[in-house]
Amino acid sequence: MSALRGSTCLFKRILSKGTITNSNLSESRRTISSLRYIYRPNSLRSPLGVCACVFFRRSNDHWIHTRNVLYNDSVTSDSKVNSEKEDAKKKPKWKKYGEYFMWFNLAFFSAGAVYSLYILGVPPTDPEGNVVGDEFGKGFSIKRSIANFKMKKQEIEEPSRKKLLPEPLQPPFVQPPYTLVLEITGILVKPEWTIKTGWRFKKRPGVDYFLQAIGPPLFETVVYTSETGMNAIPVIHSLDQQGNIMYKLYRDATLYDGKDHVKDLSYLNRDLSKVIMIDCKSKAVNLQRNNAFVLKEWDGDENDTSLFDLASFLQTLAHSKVDDVRSVLEYYMQFDDPMAKFRENQLILQEEQEKQRIMQERPKQKSPLDFARSFKR
Repeated sequence: MSALRGSTCLFKRILSKGTITNSNLSESRRTISSLRYIYRPNSLRSPLGVCACVFFRRSNDHWIHTRNVLYNDSVTSDSKVNSEKEDAKKKPKWKKYGEYFMWFNLAFFSAGAVYSLYILGVPPTDPEGNVVGDEFGKGFSIKRSIANFKMKKQEIEEPSRKKLLPEPLQPPFVQPPYTLVLEITGILVKPEWTIKTGWRFKKRPGVDYFLQAIGPPLFETVVYTSETGMNAIPVIHSLDQQGNIMYKLYRDATLYDGKDHVKDLSYLNRDLSKVIMIDCKSKAVNLQRNNAFVLKEWDGDENDTSLFDLASFLQTLAHSKVDDVRSVLEYYMQFDDPMAKFRENQLILQEEQEKQRIMQERPKQKSPLDFARSFKR
């Protein structure tokens, strides 16, 4: 029975550790001694013990080999994982500084958001510095912060005032019959940027003639641009030396829809049947497409003559005294190049006028009746 117990102990150790290492020889003396049981005389050993010892001795080599392979693989995989973790911990300096910069920005913007929330929630004060109470009380209020935030958002998205232009001129002053709304960027000038000069605006050929031709008394000329006043004011001042532009409207007068600055003519305080809006961006005139005359953006060509054609078109429209300009604009906007269509119509009109002039100048031929009437006299 001692041999059986020793063999069982050996089997358990093989399952748990796989092999007998040199360091554990002292602990496994009892187990190894059970193998010597096989070599005792037959009178001193039982058949069951001999079978058990032989079985476990033969299978020991197989278990040792298998366990060593599994152990070595596990050690190798563990070492690989540890090396990968160590490599991951050793990040480049730029990545480490990038993370610091990201966290710094996050903390900075969070502090700014909290400060803005506080400023918007503080109650107003009078000129003497006394707190003025409102519907939210006299102290800090989150509801006041939300209300002020919505008001600021509305100021950014909607035009700065309900009536962008003053009331039409009354007699004895002369109010032009039509209102011409102009965008300067892409129509009158082209922005350009270089390293030496920075941003500059290139003047389109024919600007001086155009502004003089469409000025009062034919049109009430209004510059309505999506540029900020800081950028547009010096450009307009350099273009309009004669004062043909009556009013100037900038980005704060546009309607911001989240992506583009849209021009809403309903804020102009003018009859829309007499308003013509000239632009090079179709998205900027989405609200009143019938009043828009969309042209191609000027590409900087020095030989461009579009402004001369446009001035001729507007003069023809004004002298025609049409009741509603939207019908004329709608007709020309159905063509890809409205100015080319206008030039074609002008040539046809000139040919017809030339034919009428020739017919009027041709002398009348005398008929026989006219010759007989001369004797009666």
